[in-house]
Amino acid sequence: MEAQSGSAGTAPPGWYPDPLDPQSARYWDGVQWTENRAPGVGTVEDPGSKLVLWGWLTATVFTAIIPLMAIGGVTLGILAITRGRRTGQGIGIIIVSLAVAAIFFGVWSAVFSSADTY
Repeated sequence: MEAQSGSAGTAPPGWYPDPLDPQSARYWDGVQWTENRAPGVGTVEDPGSKLVLWGWLTATVFTAIIPLMAIGGVTLGILAITRGRRTGQGIGIIIVSLAVAAIFFGVWSAVFSSADTY
């Protein structure tokens, strides 16, 4: 973050490590650095770090669930067909499970392809 006029990519107002003295914090008003300083604060946690962690956890869970849903639904559909139940019921299970997995995959890819990469 630089002490210049704000733009769309600037951080929200708050306390951040002082760019001139990393051992203290300085207040960023959303546009420029103020003269307000807090000495001896040490490191200031990045407010976005927890969001990044949750984003990665969510991506991991969805990446694991989508293929498992498709495989599980196809397996249940094949079992329904081979166990003497009506063939239409087994095919229906397969189609519904693949459709639900495709919807989840579409949402997952739309959300995570538009996210900022780090």
